[in-house]
Amino acid sequence: MEDRSIEVMEEDLISLTCVVDAFPAPHMRWNSPNAKKLLTKKDDFPAASSREVLHNNYSMTFSMSSIQVEDGGMYSCEANNSVSSAKEHINISVLGPPSLANIPGLKLKPDYFRDFSHNVSLNVSFIIKSFLEPSVVAVTSKGNDSTSSQNEDMASDVSITKVSKYEGRDYLTQFTFTVIRVIDINDKDRTFILTFNNSKFSRDFRFILKDIGPPRAATNISAPDIKHDSVQLMWRPGPNGGLNQYFGVEFRCLDNTQCNSTWMTAIPSVPEQATNGAWTQVSITNLKPGTDYEFRILSINSRGSVTSEPFQRRTAEMAIITELPQTEETEKLNYGIIAGIIAAAVAIMFITIVIYVAAHKTNCASRKKDGTRSTYVNVGGLALRDSSTGLSQGDTLQRNAHTSDLPKVNIEQLKSLYTLSNDSPEKDKATPESESTEIVATTL
Repeated sequence: MEDRSIEVMEEDLISLTCVVDAFPAPHMRWNSPNAKKLLTKKDDFPAASSREVLHNNYSMTFSMSSIQVEDGGMYSCEANNSVSSAKEHINISVLGPPSLANIPGLKLKPDYFRDFSHNVSLNVSFIIKSFLEPSVVAVTSKGNDSTSSQNEDMASDVSITKVSKYEGRDYLTQFTFTVIRVIDINDKDRTFILTFNNSKFSRDFRFILKDIGPPRAATNISAPDIKHDSVQLMWRPGPNGGLNQYFGVEFRCLDNTQCNSTWMTAIPSVPEQATNGAWTQVSITNLKPGTDYEFRILSINSRGSVTSEPFQRRTAEMAIITELPQTEETEKLNYGIIAGIIAAAVAIMFITIVIYVAAHKTNCASRKKDGTRSTYVNVGGLALRDSSTGLSQGDTLQRNAHTSDLPKVNIEQLKSLYTLSNDSPEKDKATPESESTEIVATTL
């Protein structure tokens, strides 16, 4: 690829292809005008090869759809391998009619407000986007009650200055428009039309000079979220009359039997969003469920206020919990389940006692057969017997100051008995009682 320049139209689709003859296979890369890496690639095999001319062609294509003026500039393709490197450039110029740049504080507005009760002046600055630097070639205006335009002399009526390459960018030009002549009440609602030309394209931009005044009513009121005790409201602010505005929210109940039907203030002051025309959102709380309400938005500035059309919505119903009635069959079933659980518990206790007594007798018989002297002491609820003292089974020896006179405990037999008492089967788990209540929730 050789260095070259091309011109394309704004919104065009373009593809840049770089072809490199190299061996071994190269690393390839497309760079943007600000040296940002756009695309990289490494192929193991060439796209085309000819033994006659010894070409090993590797290619890489970068595409841009809907190219814009700001996309213009010098693009480069780089390729390198273990032997050497190569780099080529292409300069792209994007042509199109002048347009307004969206730069905060420097975008031409559709309306400019002035206080016509005092001396009025007009001086506005804005940025125009165009690769070929544009110029203002004509300024015309027309009053609100006139269909014909009048020329504004660019020497005696208005003044226009410009600064090229705003912030170092070739496609941005800053303009300052000033009305030199006296502005009076006849200029209220006057439309100014500026004609720009960049040698290939021509385009008009216009704005209206307005007197400051009360705001316009809010529009597009909606309720995106409604609950049983709250309503969320959203709206778009109307024109602010050239002054800072804020909003008030009022509501009233439409059912006299439920709540107050007079207009009440829900929120006294809601500031306008910093972004012009952005949605404003609030929530009205402490409302009654299942009730019809009307809402309205007050737009207020230092020159006056205006009220929107009423907006009606109904709050959601409360969730209702009901208990299903008990039938005779259901009651019998519940009693049967309870009786079954009790019977199972009693049976488990009886089986446990039988197993314990059998184990206890077996252990006693074993000790008598061996002729072993054994002493039974009440330990953990077990009655242990001393055959030499004549204490009967179930008697409990009380510990006192003469504990030295008590017969000794056979520890090994005590451990054996304690083990037998803990080897009883586990109790079966009872089946929980069935629920007989159903919850029904209804939400409008």
